[in-house]
Amino acid sequence: MKLIFLLFYLFNCVNSFIYPGHYFGFVPELKGVIKNYNTPVNLSFGCFNNVSISLRNESVNIETSNKQGYLCYDTILVSNHHRMFFKNLFLPGSTKIELHNISNFERNDLNYYGLNIFHVKNGLFGSLIDMYKTSKLFKGDEQEIERENLKFIKGKMNHEYQLWNKSFHIDESNINSGDYFSITRLDGLDPMIMWGTGSFSGHTAIALRINGELYICESTDANPFGKLYWPPPYGIIKTPYKKWLELAEKASYLVVVLRLDNNYQKIFNDNIDLAINFYNDVENLPYGKHNFLFGWIDTEENNYPEDLTHQFITNSAGLLARYNLTKSELDIFITEPINQRLSIILNKEVDYTFEEIIQTTIELNFPISKLLTLPENDNWSYSNGKSLVCNTFVTEMYKSVGIFKEINNNIEATEFTPRDSYMLKIFNSEWNLPGCNNNNNLCQIMGKYEVILPEFNTIKMYEKMNQKCPSL
Repeated sequence: MKLIFLLFYLFNCVNSFIYPGHYFGFVPELKGVIKNYNTPVNLSFGCFNNVSISLRNESVNIETSNKQGYLCYDTILVSNHHRMFFKNLFLPGSTKIELHNISNFERNDLNYYGLNIFHVKNGLFGSLIDMYKTSKLFKGDEQEIERENLKFIKGKMNHEYQLWNKSFHIDESNINSGDYFSITRLDGLDPMIMWGTGSFSGHTAIALRINGELYICESTDANPFGKLYWPPPYGIIKTPYKKWLELAEKASYLVVVLRLDNNYQKIFNDNIDLAINFYNDVENLPYGKHNFLFGWIDTEENNYPEDLTHQFITNSAGLLARYNLTKSELDIFITEPINQRLSIILNKEVDYTFEEIIQTTIELNFPISKLLTLPENDNWSYSNGKSLVCNTFVTEMYKSVGIFKEINNNIEATEFTPRDSYMLKIFNSEWNLPGCNNNNNLCQIMGKYEVILPEFNTIKMYEKMNQKCPSL
């Protein structure tokens, strides 16, 4: 038996040298959910065609047969909101895994949400290679990061960037307050946002004159993964236009300027004091991590790219909530925003732990997958104030001056992604200054590559916009 396992190990070590890895290929594929005791789910994996898995008493029972090849094997991930473990399936036959120390909370969880069975399709060795390949989107030599991100966008979004290599700094006399700056940096984070939301822009800023001086205002943060390409302070900040151009060039930004349509430009100009007041009210707030995910998740199933699922997200959250090192970040990105939603449902303010949130959803018969889709509210305040990501900040400034008055301001800016904001039919599609047309009818002012914004300026505003939109 030891010899067989050694052969498996050596075979997969050899394969690891051949396998090139895939971006985010380590995300496991959900194959089935066990919701009834003693009732098996029948699944098929890459190696075993027939796999029967059931939950009996406090054990997971696995039956495997019809193997594709002698040296192949399958790795599965079994999880709920309380535990998560891997199991390698090497040989045909029966396997039993005991679930020790099941609490009453976990028993309720099993009865309501069930036990999720994921397939780790590239195995543990392959998943490590996938993680390494994905890490190259964020870390390493700047030129290598750029190359990896170009390959990522081509593979995931079917777009191949064309060289542009120009710089056209518009004189500030030709910049209007309200001009929208669509920004992308090939640094891993922006392309990941683009892939997840279907956007061709990763960051957003807006021009605003305050006391006669032109600023670029934005909600920004330090790069969490690698080189700090933008100096502090972070959060909601303003930078003098000329200084911003210098920093943007140094940061290797791809930047397109979008001009408001004449009617909306007049609204912005007539109410510019409201825009300045809005900026002053939110200046120095931290970057909006609390609703970073929630403007994107609008449906229970159709906002998650490739193999990512709400089951994997919430099961992983349950694991991360147990460790102090990760709990604080989890609270910011998931726990606090979900408490906001539960507070609305329960008609009282709550501050539950993640485990208490799961238990409450069971008691309410309101699954967490549905809770994630409830629209963010622009008026919500979190532990560190209002939460505004980059495009939300710009869209809410537009809202503050009355650009959405024709639909009674009945939108939540916090539900917009960068794609949603540049698709709004409020811009001037024909505006271009000589020298900045980048062959996509966009005024691009800098960047190594040409920017495209598919469906730019095509969606007429409507009430409760972008609250039920699948991004797939």
